[in-house]
Amino acid sequence: MNSSNNTVARKKNAVFQRHIVPRKKKRMNCSNVFFFLGTKQKENLLYNSRQQHQASCISSMHPAADAALPACLPAIPTSRIAAAGHNHKHARTTRPATQTQQCLLAASLEAIPAEDWVRTWPAGRTIMLRSTSKGVKDVVDKMRLPAVVRLARGFWNKTGNTADQKLEIAMRQLLFMTGICRITTLELPMCRMKEQHAQKLAGVLIQCRELVHLDLQHNHIHTAGAGWLAGALGQCAALAHLDLYNNQIGPHGAESVAGVLAQCAALAHLNLGRNQIGDAGAERLAGVLAQCTALAHLDLRYNQIGPGGAESLAGVLPQCAALAHLDLRWNQIGPAGAERFVGVLAECRALAHLDLSLNQIGPAGAERLAGVLGQCAELAHLDLSANQIGPAGAESLAGELAQCTALAHLDLSYNAIGTAGQGRLRASWRGQASGLVL
Repeated sequence: MNSSNNTVARKKNAVFQRHIVPRKKKRMNCSNVFFFLGTKQKENLLYNSRQQHQASCISSMHPAADAALPACLPAIPTSRIAAAGHNHKHARTTRPATQTQQCLLAASLEAIPAEDWVRTWPAGRTIMLRSTSKGVKDVVDKMRLPAVVRLARGFWNKTGNTADQKLEIAMRQLLFMTGICRITTLELPMCRMKEQHAQKLAGVLIQCRELVHLDLQHNHIHTAGAGWLAGALGQCAALAHLDLYNNQIGPHGAESVAGVLAQCAALAHLNLGRNQIGDAGAERLAGVLAQCTALAHLDLRYNQIGPGGAESLAGVLPQCAALAHLDLRWNQIGPAGAERFVGVLAECRALAHLDLSLNQIGPAGAERLAGVLGQCAELAHLDLSANQIGPAGAESLAGELAQCTALAHLDLSYNAIGTAGQGRLRASWRGQASGLVL
């Protein structure tokens, strides 16, 4: 692209950068478009990080488009594109399209009725165009490709605008993107998002019906923001990953989120850690977790959950057949809460990772857990550190370790178990030495 075109492109309202090929990926395809909110560089239709030069790629599986391609540009096999991406200087089989060919291609694709465009574009035929034209850009927009949207940290860290002003810019960009692509991943962590921003974000999420991954950790949406988001997430039936870690949503915010989880049948990863949900919030979540049949990862650490909340969660865990990772560290379940889990752990057939560290379970809780560990056939990682189990708790666990054939990692550090307790545990341990932390 010449200097005059560069000047024109810079003057356009190009506030995002698109990446069609993820880094470290050898095969070029149009499975995702990557946006970085806030970037003000010259707009690239597509940017191949492996080739380090501007390019445009279109993957077409539409019969009408394929029929029109030979008239304007010869098909380039995907293998040749991959080879060119690996070493562009030595690629002799790929030729950039001329401006005339580019315009013909755009015109032929634009002629296809909107209702005929498929929603998923697998990498079938890929065409490389050296420069970006408005016609081709419009065609790609018509494809409504899946998009991964992340906050540009360079934009966020740049001085000159307040956090509120930057978030306003980001929200405007997001709203614009919903018209030209299908946002499937949205990551906005650590951007000081408050209730009012969560409300605006909810207006965007309503239009993101194919959203799969949402990461809003380390913000300040509080209870009201959780309510706004919950109202929008009900439209996201494909949601599989939800991370609201450290947002201070409280028990009422947890109740709002719980109210919409039943509509997210694909949810596999839920992180509500460090949100002060307490026993009340845990109880609300427990009421709907049974309907999240795909849930495999549940993180509720740092939430002030006591014996009551532990009892509510324990009652529903056997119904979460896919649950493999449960993190309850730094709560207050105590010996009574540990006993509640003892009664159901054997029924959690998929559970492989359990973290109950910093929960004050004491020697009594350790003794009760020891009695059931041998029945947890899939349990590979158990963290009971900083639980005041003492020598008595260590002795109880040592007596059952021989039955835990799948256990590969056991953390009992900061428990004042003494030299004798450590020796007993090491003698009973069947896994690798590095897997036992004392």
